[in-house]
Amino acid sequence: MSRPVVLIADANTHIRCFLKRELNAEGFDTISAKVHTEVLKQLETADKPDLIVLDSDLPYVGGVSTLLRLRSRAPQIPVVIYTVYSEDAEKPLYAGADAIVEKIPNPALLVRTIRTLLGRRGKSRAETAVISGKPLGSGE
Repeated sequence: MSRPVVLIADANTHIRCFLKRELNAEGFDTISAKVHTEVLKQLETADKPDLIVLDSDLPYVGGVSTLLRLRSRAPQIPVVIYTVYSEDAEKPLYAGADAIVEKIPNPALLVRTIRTLLGRRGKSRAETAVISGKPLGSGE
């Protein structure tokens, strides 16, 4: 069985390298993008990602605009907004995301969120959405 492919979309080279190392060690294959055009190009390849980790501050058009473009082109691919701003979790602009995870030095929450979303393929976004590692609307 092939390993799930995670697209890491972040302008910061150090974060891309860190996540690549950590996700590879957790059993995922990874591809990287540093700007929105690279993210969208990946959707045109034969090897589309199984999940996208999207920086909320992606250069040029930002995470929100990139998220909207992703949803129109590949609505079936789960998207995790990866942000340094914990208040992003409260922004309705990210309602199209499947999860919002704060950037912290320990990637365990991100890995757990990715595993959760990939384990729920085929279900509706409302059934699978998580925020900071908890289901959206759970009140937890």
